[in-house]
Amino acid sequence: MLMTIKQININLLNIILIGLNVWCLSFWNDESSPFFQALHFFFGIGASLAPLIAGPFLSPENVDPAINFTVSINATQFTLNNNIIIVPPIVYAYGIISIFSIMVAVLFACFFLVKANERKGKKDVVYQDPTSCERFVIILTSFLLLSVYAGIEIGYGQMIAVYAVKSEHKFTQFYASVIASVYWGTFTLSRGLSIFLAIKFSPITIILCDFSIMLLSSIILATIGNMYSNFLWLGTSLLGLGLASFYASTITWVEQYVNVTNKVGSSFVVAASFGEMIAPLAISQYVKEKPQVLMYIVSGCVVTCGFLIFILWVVTSRVGVKKPVKDFELEEHEPSESSKFTVNRYSNVKEIPGDIMEIETKFD
Repeated sequence: MLMTIKQININLLNIILIGLNVWCLSFWNDESSPFFQALHFFFGIGASLAPLIAGPFLSPENVDPAINFTVSINATQFTLNNNIIIVPPIVYAYGIISIFSIMVAVLFACFFLVKANERKGKKDVVYQDPTSCERFVIILTSFLLLSVYAGIEIGYGQMIAVYAVKSEHKFTQFYASVIASVYWGTFTLSRGLSIFLAIKFSPITIILCDFSIMLLSSIILATIGNMYSNFLWLGTSLLGLGLASFYASTITWVEQYVNVTNKVGSSFVVAASFGEMIAPLAISQYVKEKPQVLMYIVSGCVVTCGFLIFILWVVTSRVGVKKPVKDFELEEHEPSESSKFTVNRYSNVKEIPGDIMEIETKFD
């Protein structure tokens, strides 16, 4: 029963995530980049705060021994029809989650009403899509790119603590959890900074900067990071900084060339989910016996991201930025220098003495 409810909840959250992504792009159009970064920044805030909220409600046997919670909640007992019912503390954690879920649903409904009212005052702009083949290549390359990216993000975030304990560094459980917190902390911090960077710089500029930081961090982690713990901390921090704004920047970059509809947005979420599922599973098979495999897989994924970014850049450069349909039609029918005297609407013919005809041409 619990697994069924959890699966339903995950499906609904994915629907809300897809809707928010597409709504954000549709609402702000060409100016959506900083707002899209802000959307994913608050996602990082929630991911960071959730363990702190749920921690005190966990039973001692479910708490990681490396984490010392000073606050604990005892089980609650009450009597119903002469039967003593014990409510475990974890129930309160689920209650808090349900409250947040209701808040999200209400806010999402408000966003829907805002979009409905906004449509009354402004006509939707229809953009010209590239050819079917070009559109397919862009979406497919973006799908693969986001899958590899999500694999790095979640795979490293989940396995860095195991690596720190099993590798030559021999971290304690406490310091292993601290280095994982540093990774997610720099990840969230960078997402906050990316809101302001997106106002000044284009998505492709942010993506190239992110990739450069990711490449530098992967080189550090795969080489000297295994020998010196200080470089392990440095590489982990840099990787969190480089990964943070990559997802949002990629979607806003792709949105400049193709229309990101609900179907396209859902394919991006599926791509990220696919990477989040496969990468930790593959890494976990070897990280305990050969910890350095984590760094090799991360480095290989970063190089793959660079290759996919290059392909996407080549295709999008050939396609060009999408334009509204009206502007596209005007460019196609704009009179050239040699045809500037062509009659566009109508012509009036006037007779002039001497049997000479004059054509009076009126243009828009």
